[in-house]
Amino acid sequence: MSSEVQNFFSSKTIFITGATGFQGQMLLSKLLCSCPEIRCIYLLIREKGGKRINERIKEIFDSSVFERAKDLHPDYESKVKAIQGDCFENHLGISDHDRAIIENEVDIVFHVASIVNYDAPLRKAGYVNVRSLDILLGMAKKMTKLKAFVYVSTAYSACTETKFIQEEFHNPPVKPKKLLSLIDQLDDTILTEITPRLMKSNPDMYLFTKSIAEDLCREKAAELPICIFRPAAVLPTYKEPAPGWINNSYGMAGVLQNNAMGLTKVICADKTCKASLVPGDYSTNALILSAYHMSRSWESKSEESEFEVPIINYSNCATKFGVTWGNFVKEYSKSVEKYPFTKMVNLPSLNLVNNYLLYRFLVFIHIIIPDIYDTFFLIIRSNFRWKKVYRESQYYLNAMIPITTQELTVTNHNISEIWSSLSKKDKKLFYCNLDDLNTEQYFDVLTRGIRLYLAKDKETTVQRAQQRRNGFLIAYYAIGAVLSLVGVVFSCLVGRIFINLYFN
Repeated sequence: MSSEVQNFFSSKTIFITGATGFQGQMLLSKLLCSCPEIRCIYLLIREKGGKRINERIKEIFDSSVFERAKDLHPDYESKVKAIQGDCFENHLGISDHDRAIIENEVDIVFHVASIVNYDAPLRKAGYVNVRSLDILLGMAKKMTKLKAFVYVSTAYSACTETKFIQEEFHNPPVKPKKLLSLIDQLDDTILTEITPRLMKSNPDMYLFTKSIAEDLCREKAAELPICIFRPAAVLPTYKEPAPGWINNSYGMAGVLQNNAMGLTKVICADKTCKASLVPGDYSTNALILSAYHMSRSWESKSEESEFEVPIINYSNCATKFGVTWGNFVKEYSKSVEKYPFTKMVNLPSLNLVNNYLLYRFLVFIHIIIPDIYDTFFLIIRSNFRWKKVYRESQYYLNAMIPITTQELTVTNHNISEIWSSLSKKDKKLFYCNLDDLNTEQYFDVLTRGIRLYLAKDKETTVQRAQQRRNGFLIAYYAIGAVLSLVGVVFSCLVGRIFINLYFN
């Protein structure tokens, strides 16, 4: 017998943007596995690298993490259909024919696509993160069957305005229409010049554009069944579609990978502040429940009062999984010691520094490590460059400083209420209660996932990696002993010279 949430998705047609990304692939896999009676899922996909859109869908399903989805839906090609488009293009690059299909058939929209580059140009970030939402909302007005429109934002969208992030709207740094008007009218040179003034205190382009996009949802509140889903930083999965699954090295996952390799050594963070992080599958389940909740809220809305857009924060801050940055580093370091990486180039260690100047100094000192290895690989004519990987992580860490160095409280009232209202079956199918998450177990799964999916280290190589780690330890102890001996000898020589000079 189907559950209430499964019944809601039964016979529904879904439209997803950003389906080729991490969150999008988890969403696609979960819907196919747990809501088997879905009628059809349309994915907005652009041609890339000379590959056509159907080739890209096939490439996604060739991944081992879609094995279960393919077993349940061997005819997935008839259930999952690609629509050619690009969130950077005007009208999303969607043809009139495909637009008509979306407007006449779609019941639920998940707008997941976004530019996550923290230093992206204003035009690119503005078009993808703001204009694409504006265009989709215009299409949504014509969707005759629309039950729920879920916009995926971020728990940090208002972090420059307040440390107490509630489930409510905040004033954007720039109104959406004004931003899009500037981008349309000005050339790239002028946009680059005015970007710092537009961003004001926003630490990066991602948060800046996300906060503006949310305001678009507020403007359409009375017309459409919109809700905003705000997850914290999304980490590898705990269980589904596979334990520890991750398909890109953006964000914190990339930082953790580089640390395990022995590259990233320092984070600018206050060890006493809570780290706002969630497992990918938990976040995906909460996202699916957001659509279910949105539909019920829209159906029960009162005609006498103005409808308020549900904002669903999803963070671990107020849960039993509310680890501090100090605990986060401690648990991850323990897991990396148990599951070291065979490709490590230095002994992993991770230090927290809550002083910006000291942090910048240590980053400058530590960049010598990838420089040394890049020089070595250049000599042996290898194409891999550690410095590029290292710098990508540093962009992320620099953008996160306003978040990691202060105590941010993210309330979770709406998801708590949704969770409380679920049946036992739905709680089992769409688990997202962070109070139930075992911290030590999760960090082991997270580390093994990064090791397998990002570093491409198989489980059978753990023993060999331990030997490599022991080799680094021996080298460190040996170097330490030699330096200590040199220090003692030097001190004795200096002391003897001083004594001779003093007494003679």
